This record gives sequence, structure tokens and C-alpha cells, in this order.
Amino acid sequence: MNAKQNNSLKNGKLPKICEENHTNGTEDYHQTDVSNHRNDKPMNQKKTISAEEDTRDKPLTINVEINSMAWLLFAIAFAFRFYRLSEPSSVVFDELHYGKFVSLYLRGVFFFDSQPPLGKQLIALSAYVSGYTGNHVFTNIGEKYESDVPLKALRFVPINDKPMNQKKTISAEEDTRDKPLTINVEINSMAWLLFAIAFGFRFYRLSEPSSVVFDELHYGKFVSLYLRGVFFFDSQPPLGKQLIALSAYVSGYNGNHVFTNIGEKYESDVPLKALRFVPMFFGSLIIPTVYHLIVEMGLTHRTATLAALLIIFDNALLTQSRFILMETILIFFSLFGILSFVISTKKPTFSIPWISWLITSSLFITFGFSVKYIGIFTLFLIQFIIFCDFWTKLANASIKTGGLASITKGQPLEIAHGSQITL
Repeated sequence: MNAKQNNSLKNGKLPKICEENHTNGTEDYHQTDVSNHRNDKPMNQKKTISAEEDTRDKPLTINVEINSMAWLLFAIAFAFRFYRLSEPSSVVFDELHYGKFVSLYLRGVFFFDSQPPLGKQLIALSAYVSGYTGNHVFTNIGEKYESDVPLKALRFVPINDKPMNQKKTISAEEDTRDKPLTINVEINSMAWLLFAIAFGFRFYRLSEPSSVVFDELHYGKFVSLYLRGVFFFDSQPPLGKQLIALSAYVSGYNGNHVFTNIGEKYESDVPLKALRFVPMFFGSLIIPTVYHLIVEMGLTHRTATLAALLIIFDNALLTQSRFILMETILIFFSLFGILSFVISTKKPTFSIPWISWLITSSLFITFGFSVKYIGIFTLFLIQFIIFCDFWTKLANASIKTGGLASITKGQPLEIAHGSQITL
């Protein structure tokens, strides 16, 4: 820098070279310098990928479109046709012929029919499943059916008078324009497979050992007190024990077992599988939750599968899942709360999916806190992620209604290039 430039700085003016670089305004400055100073990306910044790339790395994924309106109409039609199906209890019109053919099929009698057999064979199958042997003889229209004839089974197959595969040929635009109450469901078979493997490992010989193990002494005692309606003081929130108590109540357990010592044998009337089922079930749900969380964080499905397998065969989590303990319930609620929040960051702000996933995240974090007080740290983690997200957005020049550019826009030249701005 020469002497002339030094004199300009002393007089409170910028050198000529700085004035030339600033001719495009403060916004150009932030599009270059500020964006270079902040290399972090906000959480909702996505990589644009094609539809082919989006579906290329989803092993065993099935896309299902469920039209709720069609199922509702089917349910209404089924109810109208099934109502009092066995009335009248006499032979009506062509039931004389088709009922006779069905009886002959079931008795194994050869006969000649001028029409193809499939419809009558389907009715015969329904009657066979209900236990009908074809002993009724169809002789006249109007005759009463015998009491041992499963009339509902015979009339069940023809309830639907329209073929299910009958379709109207329409264009792709019309196909997506008028679909009321349609639900698109993506079924990830890999996640279900991992859940099944985890469930099998945790459920196998669940009632062994048949004695009180570690903190089963305390939690089992609390469950029994809940079922007997006895008031007691607990230093932790009640949700986990109440879920186990619900499972035990459904199995018929009345809380009569007294938990006194670690290692004591359970009585024969204690439904041990029901008591240990809830921690086992939530411990199994951890695996698909971890799988989806890894995918939502931007890693591949293969990496997510590897992570899920490591969780399946982790001895600590496997042991925690097989006894009357709270940890697996807490871990699932916390992980699912984090997963819901991560998904919400990828949705448009203030959209219905964004609000729905945030509400789901809040609910599951609350559930985790209601199992054990240490679940509050999951909330702290999400708050820290939110803070980091907002901090990185401050220098994001692509955000036109926020960021550092909106703060310095219209400021005098000396302030915009100085150090007088405080955030």
C-alpha cells in the first residue's frame, strides 16, 4: 500500500481500488466474501438428484399407492351385500342349478356343464372351507335349505358383482389429477427384514432365566403395585412401567407376585414373557429407526444396513432388550424423536409435512422424558442442532430475506467494510 492510500485511510476514506470493487453494492460483497468465510451448509440444503438416482440405492423398497376412497366404497358395498346374507333361507332362481353343481363338485361326482367351471369352483372352495360336504340335494326353486347347509359360505363369493381387475384406460395426467383420499406408502423391505431379525434374536427363549435379574427387582415391583392399585413413590417418570403394566394386564397378571430379592424364582402364574415383551419390542424397533436415521443423514442404504446389523448384534442392547428394564424404551423414543426432526428439516418450512414431523418429534421426545428424566438430553441435542442450523444460515447469501446481507444492506460504505457490525 503506498503513501497516498495510507492518507486516504487516515481521512476516513477507502482507497480507490476498494471503491471500484464496491461499485456493485453490498450484496455483491456478501455473495463473494461472506460466503467464502462460511463453508458450512444449512441442514435443509439439498443436493439435486434425478429420479433415477433417487431410486437406485433403495434395496428392497416397494412403493404402494393406497386409495382410501376405493377401500371405503368397497367396505360400504360389502356391508350392504353381507347384511342378512342368509335370507331368504330358500333356493332362489338359478341357485337351483349352481348350488347343485357345487354339491356335485364337493361329492366328487362327474357331470356335464355347458359353462366354464371357475365360478362354481370358487363357491365350492368357500363351502369346503366352511365344512360343507355337498349333502344337500337341490330339487326345486323355493325349497328350504337344511340347517347344516352353510348358506353364507355358498353366497359369499358372488358378493362382489364387478371384476376386481376391470380398469378404465386413462392418461397419466388424468390418473394423478382426481384421486381423493389417496395415500402413497413406501415400504422398505430391508427395514422390515432387519426388524424381523432383531425381533427373532430378542424374543427367542425370552422367559429364560426364570428368575429376577438386576433391576427387574425394582421395575417388576412397580408394575405389580400399579396393577394392585397401590400408591407408591418413584424417583423416575412412570410411562415405561405403565406400558409394561398394560402388557401384563392384558395377559391376565394381577400383580400378586412380590419382588423381594435378585435371583429369586418367578412363580408359575407370573406371565414372564408379557412382562419382558415391551422392552423386547421397543428394543427391536430401535434397529429400523437407526436404519432410517442413517439414510436421512445422507448415507447410503448399504451403510444404514451395516449400522443396523451392528445394533442387532450388540450384546449390551440385546441384554437390555430381554429384561424388565427401561433403557430400550427410552432409546427408541429418543432416536425416533431425532429421526422425525431430521426429516422435518428436509420439508418446506411451515408446510403440513414440516409441522407434522415437528409435532411427532416433540411427542416422542416427551415420551422419552416420561420414561426417564435423562431423556431431556435428547431435547438439548435437538436444540443445539437448531442453533447450529440458524448460525450457518446467517452467512447464507442465497437467503434473500435474511442472513448477514440483509443486516448490512443500505449501510454506508465505511460501515459495510469496517468492523463496527456486531451480531
